[in-house]
Amino acid sequence: MWKPFNPDVHASIPPVAAASSAMVVIDALQRGFHPEVQAHGIAAAFILLAERFGADPADLFAKTTNLMNHAEGRRPEFAAVAQYMEKEL
Repeated sequence: MWKPFNPDVHASIPPVAAASSAMVVIDALQRGFHPEVQAHGIAAAFILLAERFGADPADLFAKTTNLMNHAEGRRPEFAAVAQYMEKEL
């Protein structure tokens, strides 16, 4: 059984885990959907998931943006996801 969503855990999310999760979603989206449908589909899934967990989508978006970046710019884990998207989507 999944644990309830804990909004206080954001600071301890491992970037590798978040990037790996993003790869799974991106991999699934590339199968037969046009780019516009992919963008709206992932946005809808994000909003619905945030609502499901009782999280504010804007707050979750901001915290995820912070997770993806550090003082030197984009974290390597997420740069790799971006490179994968460039080649696969």
